[in-house]
Amino acid sequence: MTLLLLLAACGREVCEPNATRVCYCPGAAESAQVCDADGAGWGPCACGGDDTSGSTTDDTDGGALDGQALYTRHCATCHGPDGAGTSAGPDIREEVFEEPIDELVEVMQEGEDDMPPTGVTAAEGRAIAQWMRATFTEPDDDDDEVDED
Repeated sequence: MTLLLLLAACGREVCEPNATRVCYCPGAAESAQVCDADGAGWGPCACGGDDTSGSTTDDTDGGALDGQALYTRHCATCHGPDGAGTSAGPDIREEVFEEPIDELVEVMQEGEDDMPPTGVTAAEGRAIAQWMRATFTEPDDDDDEVDED
């Protein structure tokens, strides 16, 4: 069961019915999500008021996809609100700025290494990738360099 919850926290749509996990609201405020009663997926992040950052608008009805809400729902638990990583997932900021959008979407859809597929559609993945590029701060390359003086 622990493995199921860990995988669910990293974006997989399957979860323990009625389980609760941490999620992040706009502005990086921490809140909670509850798994659907049938275990089919996580509900919206409970950000309070009229904020439904955990829900999405489906592009089939002509509505715009909200990359921030999608990232919050599918990615932030493991990669943090700013992409810098958590104990459950790595810093993804470098990849966000270096990899083509289509490759980022493929990783979201198919998973890679220890990351399971997130269950997003191609359109949702593109919205997430575009939001990340517009929002995240590119990591400082100087942090990786060793001063040899």
